Amino acid sequence: RQQGENYQGDPENGKLVYDLSCKHCHENERYSFFQLDDAKTTFKFLKKHIPSYSRYSIYQVTRWGTSPVPGKGAYMPVYTEEKLSRRQLQDLRAYIEQEAE
Repeated sequence: RQQGENYQGDPENGKLVYDLSCKHCHENERYSFFQLDDAKTTFKFLKKHIPSYSRYSIYQVTRWGTSPVPGKGAYMPVYTEEKLSRRQLQDLRAYIEQEAE
């Protein structure tokens, strides 16, 4: 989490992961109550939480998911390496870090 993988992420591919995967559920309250958009503040928030073990870390939430909040059906499913490879996760990180600057 602190350093990432031994692969330099590709921000262009990370943008595709973000747009087609993350925002698919998290934009405009489509399936989630946790909102994602293209604002710099969103990327700064995500970058800040990358190394943490919280529900806001891309490493934590993609590999471990979240449980539903009482009264709400939405939750974050687990993304195994077959669904989101280590390389794609590193690409996502590279994109988030680039957009946070």
